Amino acid sequence: MDDFCEKVVAECQRARKTHPPTHSIHEGLGVLMEEFDEFQREVFKKDASLIGLESELVQIAAVCRNIYNEVVVPAKQKNDERHKQWAESLYDSAPDNDDLRNKARKDQG
Repeated sequence: MDDFCEKVVAECQRARKTHPPTHSIHEGLGVLMEEFDEFQREVFKKDASLIGLESELVQIAAVCRNIYNEVVVPAKQKNDERHKQWAESLYDSAPDNDDLRNKARKDQG
């Protein structure tokens, strides 16, 4: 595993000790937007540091990983109707991803 991935895994573990699990895709989006805002503020600082940028990128990746593990995976395992509708809307909005869309439909059906 490369250095970035190791940092993301460590951040996920740290976050789980201080923050509750993500309960919905909308909650996850809110957290992700907050982390993105922090990254954006770091980018536009006059004295932006590589360490600060790296830290924010690791946090963004950790949030994405947690959303996937805590929201997407459980929904896929339940294979519930809400997941099917949500997944369908995501795949339908990405017309260039025909292979991905067809694979997802096959997995669901």
